[in-house]
Amino acid sequence: RRGLADTADPWADAEALTAAIGPAGDVLLASDDPEHWLAAAALGRLPFDAASANFAALERALARRPEHPLAAILWLGLCERARDDPACAAGRDERFAVGQAGHNGVVWSLLADRHFRRGEVEAGFAALRRAAAAPVFDSGFSELVLLVERGLAASTGLTLAERAGVAFGTAAALLPVATAASLACREPDVLATHGQACLAYAARLENEGSSLLEILVGTGLQAALHDSAGEERLAAQVREREADLRARYLHDMSGTMERWLWLSEPVLAEYLEELHAHGELAAREFVVAEYRRRNEQGGIDPCKLVRRQ
Repeated sequence: RRGLADTADPWADAEALTAAIGPAGDVLLASDDPEHWLAAAALGRLPFDAASANFAALERALARRPEHPLAAILWLGLCERARDDPACAAGRDERFAVGQAGHNGVVWSLLADRHFRRGEVEAGFAALRRAAAAPVFDSGFSELVLLVERGLAASTGLTLAERAGVAFGTAAALLPVATAASLACREPDVLATHGQACLAYAARLENEGSSLLEILVGTGLQAALHDSAGEERLAAQVREREADLRARYLHDMSGTMERWLWLSEPVLAEYLEELHAHGELAAREFVVAEYRRRNEQGGIDPCKLVRRQ
């Protein structure tokens, strides 16, 4: 099936792309697959303005699969855009998230973020300690990307690049890193009372983060905390790890290389398979290695990778 944009620029017509995604929710809800209902809840109505219909789709999916690993984080993410919805009122979403996925440190980090934004500092650090100690730490980033991409494949005529682009955007919008918690940990008077909790949380972000963004937030926070404690050697070690990450996964995967990925559907399909099996870092490593291999063999025409103005 042809998508809306030609192969020279998969994002050439944003309005047409948005129009094509609009009816996807109805198509997905007509399915008998609870994964499609979750995708409908995640997509909502572009540009991601959560409404009661989103929560109805989510509750319908939970009735069939009450322990779905994405449910709690997805509910919290939707409520960030619809605080007045009954599904979010009086802390209903927070109680649901703790009851359904209190074993997941990411849930506690998102709750910590809310406490800090409400000025509930001690409650925020208590939640952050729970995040650091939880047996699991998984934002479900890769899983949500793939869930939405599969949903769009079943409900639209978009190309793989268009579906994947929307899926990554949806996941980034619904699964934000706990920025308020990171900022709270950088306050000058925090180190003595809550420094260890912040360091433990940052280490989990670096070591168990599902996305490159989470990992880099973790290294940045650790370096800042070591700086504040006067631990120059430890700060330098963290910054060395961060520089290596940036070189391997950001600088090496150049703009031209990333453009090639999005314009090469077979490679993009393999990238998504790597994302599913091994996570974002392994998927990026695959792209870098494959681009270099094909470029050495003369199989890449750089003229086709120039973005149209």
